[in-house]
Amino acid sequence: MERYLRSQTSQASSASSSYRPYHSAASKRLQKAAAALRSPSPSSSRDSTPLSRLAHEYPENDSQIVGVRFDIDWSHIYRRQSRLVPARVGYRVRHKSQLKGARKIASFWQYGVELQYLEDDGSYTRLWLCKACHLNRELDDCKAVDATHHIVNHLKKSTCSTLTLG
Repeated sequence: MERYLRSQTSQASSASSSYRPYHSAASKRLQKAAAALRSPSPSSSRDSTPLSRLAHEYPENDSQIVGVRFDIDWSHIYRRQSRLVPARVGYRVRHKSQLKGARKIASFWQYGVELQYLEDDGSYTRLWLCKACHLNRELDDCKAVDATHHIVNHLKKSTCSTLTLG
């Protein structure tokens, strides 16, 4: 009986103490909350913004860009009849590891240029800007590069019918 009473009192005293065991999930939540409260320095936040990666200047090295070089009116780029924000559109520069690859480039790239668009969720969308449609100022001159079938069909339509795919 005495043993039973000792175990009850030890459990009661341990329950009333403020000691909490370490828990990994709680620790991660605290780290995220602390990081959100910290304000970044002005110099580091300016350099790390996603918009700083978007360039409107054509790179000096032509092999960094896929497509043909032409003058782009950044305020007149439309995808699905909606205008894209010029500050969120820029040339998509290929990574250094892709430059030495022996992969053949699709033939439709000779009729447009590869761009990228910063979406609202922070992700980037690869875009193909049709040179003929852009210079004709059409409202559907830009296509997402998630497959090539719709780009080939776009090149076959009447305004691009003078072009032939190789």
